[in-house]
Amino acid sequence: MPEGITIPPETMNTSRNDEPANGGSRDERQRAVDIVGWIYLGIGAVTIVVGLGGAALSWIEESHFYNLGTVVGGLLLVPGSLMAFAGQSLRIRRHWRYCFVIAVITTSIFIPAGTILGIYTILLLNRDETRAAFRDRKADLTS
Repeated sequence: MPEGITIPPETMNTSRNDEPANGGSRDERQRAVDIVGWIYLGIGAVTIVVGLGGAALSWIEESHFYNLGTVVGGLLLVPGSLMAFAGQSLRIRRHWRYCFVIAVITTSIFIPAGTILGIYTILLLNRDETRAAFRDRKADLTS
């Protein structure tokens, strides 16, 4: 740096361990993981309810959707359950790899909202403090 030029300390990119330099406190970032977990839980729950509704249509024999309700209902129960489990896993910081795989699947299947949610989840899961939270949780369970 040339002589005579000073940079005010408040504009320098210095970070402490409790406040990351790229914005937001550690608690805020972990709260974001909780919120995303609740979103996955909500999407999973809605998908399960819709799947059960489709399966319920198969009980009505006069319905034109007799066979379609069974197939669609059964097909929606699987991704709904997977999404709900991923949401719960995000909230309790377990099964990092499973959450990552579900985020990738969400990105590629549920276009466009799922793409946004999936990419944001991937970014959240790749943060060092989020990985550390998953590792700490795993260490707590094994000890």
